[in-house]
Amino acid sequence: MRHRTAIGTSFLAALFLQHISPCGAVESVYPGKQWAARSPVEVDLDPVKLDAFSRYVGGRGCVVRHGYMVYTWGDVSKRADVALEVALGGKNAEGKPVTWVLRGFAGGQIQSATAGGAMAETAQALLKQVVYKSEIRENDWRSEWIIPLDALGVDSDAGRPLPFNITAWRSENAEFRQYAGSLGETWDLKYGGRLVLPVNK
Repeated sequence: MRHRTAIGTSFLAALFLQHISPCGAVESVYPGKQWAARSPVEVDLDPVKLDAFSRYVGGRGCVVRHGYMVYTWGDVSKRADVALEVALGGKNAEGKPVTWVLRGFAGGQIQSATAGGAMAETAQALLKQVVYKSEIRENDWRSEWIIPLDALGVDSDAGRPLPFNITAWRSENAEFRQYAGSLGETWDLKYGGRLVLPVNK
């Protein structure tokens, strides 16, 4: 999640700006101690689409264009994590090993990714079976996940340890915290943790 998320976020923002604005002739500035501000319209951005973008990504953030602060959302004064990535080992419909990757955001959004080897269709099928809720509180946020074991291709009667890992993005100090340090991606489960499931009798 570390590098993948950072690169993905930058790419998403760049792609988003390409789709909502023409390349107008706006003079750029270099930020000083305080950001110079412009309205979205003054730098050829659509405020309606910026609103839609902020609702989609949730949490808090800002958009800078040509060195001007043009759009912000969320409360930057509050300390809060903004995302969790959960990786779980399982099997696909053909019985082949796969790592399922789910990403939950403070704003209530959830994604099922293919980074761990799942096909796009099966990743989306898993997403439909997952229940995810989040709650933003004064100084933090919490989330609740319900992930059916059979949707992961896991036999709950087998009593085998379930490989897993969790990574949280901590916005208060701009760093990632991982349950089991893999020195890399969350879905690299050979360095992850293990959940010991009770055997149903």
